[in-house]
Amino acid sequence: MPLYYETDTHWNALGAYTSFEEILEKLQPMFGNALPKIEYEQNVEYSDTFGDILPMLGIKGERSTQIKMTPKNGQESDYFEYIKNDGMNGILTTGKDQNLPKAVIFRDSFCIALVKFISPLFSSTEYNWRHFGESDKEKLLKNKPDIIIFESVERHAELILSGE
Repeated sequence: MPLYYETDTHWNALGAYTSFEEILEKLQPMFGNALPKIEYEQNVEYSDTFGDILPMLGIKGERSTQIKMTPKNGQESDYFEYIKNDGMNGILTTGKDQNLPKAVIFRDSFCIALVKFISPLFSSTEYNWRHFGESDKEKLLKNKPDIIIFESVERHAELILSGE
């Protein structure tokens, strides 16, 4: 199965899940068995989509593989809920188990597909669509998250190094 949409530079749900498995591997030594284990099943559909590659190529629409990843024993809402979902302006989720650690994530658009996998691992997760900046220090010191994750696609590496 493809890990990226055929019509877009972003990964699909399976690509995000594959990335999530790598993140989870790093989190487990820090938090042990406290993190919930959720099994997912995948369903494949096909649809006409409009991703970010097609406009670059001047193509008006094409069929692509849509992979849906859903919890085997329930729904996403059984594990977390959205407190705020402002997309680019920020996402805040709360997990069903308030004994789990808290996370703050600085991200780009690729993290949108990770929200459904990462959010159940934490009692609260704040997703900020920006790089970490000087203005974030005071809030982080006050709220004391258990972990801070920085996710950025490689094509933005020069922005990270330049401090933008």
